[in-house]
Amino acid sequence: DGDDLVRQISERSSIDGEVCRSWGAGNYSNTLATPPARHKTALRRTRPHLFFVVVVAGTKRMIPSAVTYLATRTYLCSILSFWHPLYLTYSVLVRLSPHLRDYREAEASGDDETEKSAKFRINTVTPSRLKQQRQREIEMDHLRVEIADMLKYWVVYAILLTIARTGKLLPFIGHVLNVTVDDATATQSKGFFKKISKSGIYSKLRLPGKVVDEVKLVFFVWLRLMPTSITGDEVKGNVSQQFSKASGPKGFDRHRPVDILYRKLSPSVLSAMNSSAFLTKKALGEPSNDGSTSTVGSIIQKVRSFLDLFVMTRLISKKSQQWLITTMVESSALLPAVTTLFMPSYFTNYGVIYVSLVVPAGYSTSSCDAIQHSSAKLESMMPKVEAASRYLQFWMIHAALSLLLASFAPLLAWVPLSTHATWLIWAYAQLESTTRKIYGWFERELEKSLEDTAVVRSTRRIISALPSNVEEHETSNVPAANENGEKSKVA
Repeated sequence: DGDDLVRQISERSSIDGEVCRSWGAGNYSNTLATPPARHKTALRRTRPHLFFVVVVAGTKRMIPSAVTYLATRTYLCSILSFWHPLYLTYSVLVRLSPHLRDYREAEASGDDETEKSAKFRINTVTPSRLKQQRQREIEMDHLRVEIADMLKYWVVYAILLTIARTGKLLPFIGHVLNVTVDDATATQSKGFFKKISKSGIYSKLRLPGKVVDEVKLVFFVWLRLMPTSITGDEVKGNVSQQFSKASGPKGFDRHRPVDILYRKLSPSVLSAMNSSAFLTKKALGEPSNDGSTSTVGSIIQKVRSFLDLFVMTRLISKKSQQWLITTMVESSALLPAVTTLFMPSYFTNYGVIYVSLVVPAGYSTSSCDAIQHSSAKLESMMPKVEAASRYLQFWMIHAALSLLLASFAPLLAWVPLSTHATWLIWAYAQLESTTRKIYGWFERELEKSLEDTAVVRSTRRIISALPSNVEEHETSNVPAANENGEKSKVA
């Protein structure tokens, strides 16, 4: 028995020694001493956001009046959320315009593939041509990253605006968000049985206006001015890293605030668009997953076959046929909102939100994903970049049209069916032909001098058409002067 006990103790000690040696070799340190790699990565990604929260809380604690002043008395929030992204979008479109012009000229030069891509391929291998080709590819890589960044921001902006506007239309939440009661004019309560108005109840549930403004300012500072936010230096520094090995979605997988919100919110827009005929472009000849084509796709196929007869008989041109088909395909995405066009204005407001924000955000998400998954070759990249430029142009038009409608909102409130007219305006503005035409006019206006622009000329015409009392005043003074002269002669 003693020998067995000694043998068991020795075997156990040898096992413990091997375990200790294995842990000492590094296994113990890998499992217990250091956290897993994914925890370190998550901590590293979360650290800037936590630091931002600490900085904001400390600033609000130490100098609260400065935060309140910047949020309520300045235009910093509107500049960060609207005007600066609008300027960046226009800057990208200006730098992209020469490349698109060359691509369209090469595409219109002929149907042969070598003629289409003559300006994007190297026919003669020379050092100068290789240098020009490489420079063009690098520049397009820069622009592609910036286009994807701006599309992501406008998608996030549209989704947040959709949530806010939809919440204001809801019965209870809308009253809470829309009611603004001045505390100085509020009636003081005396007694338990006090008659409280409906707006008073909602005003007690509503956050103060300055708190809402401060939250908006902090949010957009986090969204735009974080160290990993949209900046030109960051794009230029990362573009070589993103496209050095292989092009693809991994090059765009960054952890900026815009990217985080885009990954979280964009699937909801795509799911909303999938409930309509958003994928009818693929349904023109491709079956769905269950082997059957969609109803809208089959209708468009029949209309296309019918229009082929008109093209063969030369009643319409091929370009007109393509325009009709494209308009039908793009209008099919508006089908869920068509029913609101025949309802009262309250329900039509939901349709306006869907047409003006949800549909463009869905198309922009699809175009952004197409750019991220495209190869670095110009022949395959340029068609997707051209399609993405259309949605950047739309967001420029969206900004101008939103400002115009907001300016005339008090007047439109008295016009019957103004909400239905707004629905039709947004439905017309989001068509590709309309977007290209309006932005082309806008671009030509910017190239003119200030005196020759349509706005200045229209303003002059309106001012000249207004009635003036200068001539009436002069004519009324003439008889008075004559009467005074006659009286002096008689005297």
